This record gives sequence, C-alpha cells and structure tokens, in this order.
Amino acid sequence: MQEKMVKLQQETDTLTQQLEEAETKASAAIKSASTIESQLSESQQLLEEETRQKLALSSKLRQLESEKETLQEQLEEDLEQKKGFERKIAELTTQMQEMKKKADEDGKKII
Repeated sequence: MQEKMVKLQQETDTLTQQLEEAETKASAAIKSASTIESQLSESQQLLEEETRQKLALSSKLRQLESEKETLQEQLEEDLEQKKGFERKIAELTTQMQEMKKKADEDGKKII
C-alpha cells in the first residue's frame, strides 16, 4: 500500500509538472498569437495607408498628365500663333522696304 501511495504521488508529481509545462507552453502560445495578431493588424494598417497613398499618387499623376496635355496643346497653339506673327512681320518688313525704295526713287525724281 505504501508503494502504491508513493507511486501515485510520483504520478501526481509528474502530471503536475506536465500540467505546469503545458500551461507555460499555452501561455507562450497565447503571447505569440497576440504578437502575431498585433503584427497582422499593423501590416493591414500599413497596407491600407500604402493603398491610400497609391490612389492619391495615381490621381495626382492623372491630373498632371491632363495638365501636361493641356500645356502641350497651348504650346502648339502659341507656336502656330508665333509663326503667324513671324509671317506677318516678314510681310510688313518686305512692304516697308518696298515703300522705302519707292520713296527713295520718288525722292530722286523730284530732285
């Protein structure tokens, strides 16, 4: 009977030790799970922020591309207008030279 008591006590001690080890492992697993959940939540927040930034940048890019296109169209119009002014200046310069030449010729005829 004494042996049975000792054996039962040893089994109890062994089971108590195993229980404590299991509780320690469970506690570590809970902490690990909590850490992983926290990391997951942080990663999701970062992903959401990156997505917002990407959308904002995409919107800004579209806006800048539209602005670029508008400016290119304006530049083309301005260049066409400049060419028109240059043609008109050339015409007026030619007319002025012809008028000076004629005036010089008329002035020589008078003298």
